[in-house]
Amino acid sequence: FGGDITAATKVNITGDGTVNIAANKKIVGALDADGNKGTVQFAATTTDTVLVSGTTGASNAIKVINVSPATGVTATFTGAVVATNLNTGGVGTVALTSTMGGNLNFGADGTITAGGAVTGNVDNTSGADNIGEIQTASGVGVSGTIGATNSIRKLKIAGGTSAFGGAIKTGFRVALTGTGGNATFADDVTTPDFNFRGATTATVAASKKIVGAVTTTTDGQGTLVFSTTAANTTLVSGNVGVAGTGALLAVTAGAATGITGTFAGAVNAD
Repeated sequence: FGGDITAATKVNITGDGTVNIAANKKIVGALDADGNKGTVQFAATTTDTVLVSGTTGASNAIKVINVSPATGVTATFTGAVVATNLNTGGVGTVALTSTMGGNLNFGADGTITAGGAVTGNVDNTSGADNIGEIQTASGVGVSGTIGATNSIRKLKIAGGTSAFGGAIKTGFRVALTGTGGNATFADDVTTPDFNFRGATTATVAASKKIVGAVTTTTDGQGTLVFSTTAANTTLVSGNVGVAGTGALLAVTAGAATGITGTFAGAVNAD
């Protein structure tokens, strides 16, 4: 398709082929399928474009959606998206303003903004570590793993009460922003810098750990809570805070009878 597609009800994929849509062109309306079918290929986006103005995959998941926004460009999905895999091969931004059901895959060092819950995994399939950034809106989490194949570069969490259900691996940072929120982590978090950038709380599940250092941008900011450890665990492999200039507000941890929870580095909290 070389131009915009305007659908009175929806564009419906009935076969398991490929739909190619030209650069900077869009679907005005909904995109759907009559089964888990179809590859929708949006050519490289060079200007800010709402790729789909309605819902995507409301009746049945689209099998594959490929997008590739250029540097400084935002490609937007306005409604809820359900797709087995949404792949971004660009270094611009893919903006999901609603929920995402399915997997998000980085093939290049771009950004995905998630305005609603992500039910699926976020991965880096580029073949190299430290590629891709996902930013979650306040109260928005990810149910699956993040960076399982190769580490993503950064996870930025914008406050609120949010849940992350799988193991997380980032090559640069996990950043917790906002005030008064609580981000919960059900599995291990591997990152060089688990960084409090607001007066917020992070809660790590029982017997899970942070592999890396914990820091804060402001002295006396950030509350780190470890649920009671049921197995011998190195809770944090690096330092927690910096004495005098970057201590956390509080660190809480406990261990069951006969169990040891270990902080391998220095712990600095007010």
